[in-house]
Amino acid sequence: MNIFQTKSSKLHGTNYKEIVKHAKAEFAIVEHKSKRKPYIRSAYFNKQKVFFDFFWMHLFQKREPDLAVPEAQKSVIRDTPWGKMTYLDYKKRIEFGKVEYDYIDKYCKEKPIDWTASVWDVPSLKFILNYNVPFIKIPSAKLTDVELLTEAAKSGVPLVVSTGMSTMEEAQEAITKLNGSIVKTNCEL
Repeated sequence: MNIFQTKSSKLHGTNYKEIVKHAKAEFAIVEHKSKRKPYIRSAYFNKQKVFFDFFWMHLFQKREPDLAVPEAQKSVIRDTPWGKMTYLDYKKRIEFGKVEYDYIDKYCKEKPIDWTASVWDVPSLKFILNYNVPFIKIPSAKLTDVELLTEAAKSGVPLVVSTGMSTMEEAQEAITKLNGSIVKTNCEL
């Protein structure tokens, strides 16, 4: 069970969608009562105000399916909206590429709003670094990926490293390896 503390209550849920549903409902109440746009103060942004729609809507994920899909799953046939195909082919089909990220980047520049992505591997990190993102997020599932952490730290872009799925020892080791290059969080986005 994930729990996120707000000033008025805790948000409970067993998965991301449940927590977002509860957060949206609570933020709608706040927005209605105060007539102001709800925000959170997040460690991701040095405790500055982050407006709810930005925080939940403009964080993407980038991964290379050939690296992310376990070998045992790659050739498993799945029913998909495009018919039957291997799980690897399905993951390749749904993964955003340059065309989609160029569109996201252009759209966000026009608004103007920032966007970023969680990167799951070094090729995805290098891909996202082609854009002017304010920070790179490392998911907690990749906290022990020394190559990814090292390359991300070398980029010079601020890092947000989730520790939600990690042990304290893994989190401390990653922080030590990154030598102050990160803003740490204990929750999953």
